[in-house]
Amino acid sequence: MGLKITALTVGVLMLAGCAAEMSDPIVDPGYAPPPPAPTVEPIQPSAPVAVTPLTEGGVDPALEMVEVDPYNEVREGAGGLTERLPDTCRLDQVQQYQGQSAAAVEGAGLGMPYRVIGPSDIVTQEYNPTRVNFFLNTGGTVDRISCG
Repeated sequence: MGLKITALTVGVLMLAGCAAEMSDPIVDPGYAPPPPAPTVEPIQPSAPVAVTPLTEGGVDPALEMVEVDPYNEVREGAGGLTERLPDTCRLDQVQQYQGQSAAAVEGAGLGMPYRVIGPSDIVTQEYNPTRVNFFLNTGGTVDRISCG
């Protein structure tokens, strides 16, 4: 037992001799604080962009691709939101595609806005009451059809 304590004491003293001398940088006379960070001049704003107001009846170029209501059945709800109206996308005209492939839908030349949505596709959440959504199952056939 005495040999173990002696060996332990010698080991601790040997390790203590290996430790580097540590000094407190705040008290150490050789310590100097780092230089202050350089100042950066702020970027001046560019000249304002000239905006030309639309004339009466003009279309904002950003809105040119927005689908219009060809059936005049869309109403604005509270807060400018589009109301969900029954069958504004003419579902009765596309029911024959239930159970058909995505290629059959895309090759049909539909004259209405539509999108084909696969089982793992990511879609936007805006509601378009005149658009037909064809939802595909994992087999690639139309499983569900809805407006939106």
